[in-house]
Amino acid sequence: MARWPGCCLRFALAPGLVDGTAYAYAIRACAVPCGRYQALIAQLNKLAGLPEAAHVVTTRPRPSAVALLELHTLQALDATQAGASLREVAEGLFGVDAVAADWHKDSALRARVRRLVRRGEALMRGGYRSLAQLAPVASQ
Repeated sequence: MARWPGCCLRFALAPGLVDGTAYAYAIRACAVPCGRYQALIAQLNKLAGLPEAAHVVTTRPRPSAVALLELHTLQALDATQAGASLREVAEGLFGVDAVAADWHKDSALRARVRRLVRRGEALMRGGYRSLAQLAPVASQ
C-alpha cells in the first residue's frame, strides 16, 4: 500500500508472478482523478506498450508526522461515522496483525484510536477551521 495525504494506492502482486509473465492492472475509476493517479496511469501505459519494459521507480517522501496524524484522524472519523467499531478502525489504520497483537483494555493502540476519533469529532464540531488555518466563526 502506498499512502500519502490525498491519495492511497493499493498494489497486489499475484503469488505466481515471475519476471517475463503477462500481467494486468486495474485502477478504480473516479470522477476526477488526481494528478498522481494520472501520472501512475501514464507510467503503467508506457510500461504496457514497451516490448522490453525498463524498470520505472517512483518515490514519494514519507508524509510528516503531522500529515499522518491529520490523515489518520480524518480516516478514523470517516470510519466511525460509517458505523465502524474502534477495533475495525484500528484494523483499517494499523493492520489486522497489529490489532491482534496489541488490542486489549489498556493497550496503547486502543487509546491511540480513541484519541484519533475524539480529535476527529472535535474537528467536525468546528476545529477544522484551525486545521485549515481559518479564523474562528464569530459568536452571534
